[in-house]
Amino acid sequence: MKKQLLLAIFVILPLACTEGGSAPSWQDETDDSDSNGNTDADSDSDADSDSDADSDSDADSDSDADSDSDADSDSDADSDSDADSDSSFDTDEPPADTESVDTDPLAPGQFRITLNQNHAGAPGNMIVHTDTYGSLVGDGDAPLILPSPTRTGFDFRGWFTTSGATGGARILSGATGTKFTADTTIYARWTSQTRRTLSDIPAFEKEIFDWVKDVRNVCEPVIRGTGGSAGNLIFHQLYAGGGSINWAVRWESDQPVTLQQRQRIAAMLYDGINEWIRPLMGYEDFPFGEIPVSVVGWAVQNESLILDRQPNEIIWVNSDHYAPLSGYTTGFMASAPVERSRFIHYNTINNTSGGHINYNWPESIGGLNGRYDLYLWPTQDKEGGNGSAEGGDWGFRWGNQGTNGAVVSAADAHNNSGTIHGTMLHEIGHAFGFYDWYGGPCCDCETRNPPSYGTSSRTMMHYTYNTSTSGSPGLNQFDQWQIRYYYNWVRDTSPENRWNYTPVPWIPAGN
Repeated sequence: MKKQLLLAIFVILPLACTEGGSAPSWQDETDDSDSNGNTDADSDSDADSDSDADSDSDADSDSDADSDSDADSDSDADSDSDADSDSSFDTDEPPADTESVDTDPLAPGQFRITLNQNHAGAPGNMIVHTDTYGSLVGDGDAPLILPSPTRTGFDFRGWFTTSGATGGARILSGATGTKFTADTTIYARWTSQTRRTLSDIPAFEKEIFDWVKDVRNVCEPVIRGTGGSAGNLIFHQLYAGGGSINWAVRWESDQPVTLQQRQRIAAMLYDGINEWIRPLMGYEDFPFGEIPVSVVGWAVQNESLILDRQPNEIIWVNSDHYAPLSGYTTGFMASAPVERSRFIHYNTINNTSGGHINYNWPESIGGLNGRYDLYLWPTQDKEGGNGSAEGGDWGFRWGNQGTNGAVVSAADAHNNSGTIHGTMLHEIGHAFGFYDWYGGPCCDCETRNPPSYGTSSRTMMHYTYNTSTSGSPGLNQFDQWQIRYYYNWVRDTSPENRWNYTPVPWIPAGN
């Protein structure tokens, strides 16, 4: 598969109960950290991105998201806000954009994209090519996954059109990602890193999560070393994907969706995943910074619903009912192809199920980059209403009546203010293995929460989300330690080969 990634560079250069899942179902934090002291350099970019590039805003997400109510309370905000608010400064100047060797002939509409790691002592620049439509799309129209560089003492925060610590447009791969109209230099963004280990966990959070592990997980097992919890949580998807996550959109609707809406949904999904990833940066042996997140394609019953379809967009037109399923259908069901689904194949990907062969992603879909790890499943006339959702290791299903339904409205709010919708963060949390923190006893458990937890919402996994946090309903201290605790827990109970990964290599131009 590593060979496949090299070719892409040079040649085209489950927990409410999940029905049908393999386990029980269940803001961009400010990027204006001053740990990167590089001044804004003029990039030769002419890149167009509809998404709110740096999602710096701390806007409040007051939209009626879930079928569960949105209550507000005034208690204090997260005292353990992400590691990247460090006040230290990196005064190193970025390396100059030296003339890079790239003699590959380009077809009309293709452009050279120069990747600059943006700090002194960095490796030489790397060059990739867009497709003939100006998108970071490779073999089989799969997203071209960019490398995620590492740097001692810093967290990687993605690729941008400016070398400064703030501003510019975030670069997204795929047909609904960034559109380039000229040769462009893009820059790595860095923030100062704070190292943490599990020994740093506050006493209250440790008491709560130990109870979950030792009591709730016994009577309502989720992290158990078998099934999806051993091989298909987002933790595993991330490692198997070389440090990337891919989505497919199952559009269970007869409503049209515009190009702008598809672009905004792709940008929202990027931040939805990375909001949970950011607390892991600098934590123990977690090897990644912000991760590439892309949409591989859309499944619809009628191609005419995809307005202004781009030539390189992958659209699957069918009425198929492939797994995962969720108990009922509205009559508008469509599915992505089975051969692209990690959910269907995860047991054989690393051959831990006793199967006779490993599953190999077909070359016809672009190999590994053409897979999808998760579904976003907007559902018209969904049971439970427009704001209701259900999720698991396969992704999540979200009510979306009409052209201004919850999913589209959430993507618009993210684009306009950086808000990451609480319903999305909640359901993505289930895909990491997190429980719901509301409701009565389930599954032979005497209670769902330990007595010391109380009745107030402390977490995004409560139906009112963490409304004890002022400002936007992003992740607070409780949530940040929840994912760190689970990282250790899942790592220590998973088959060893689920924690192997091959990153996208950094290959300086001319090598």
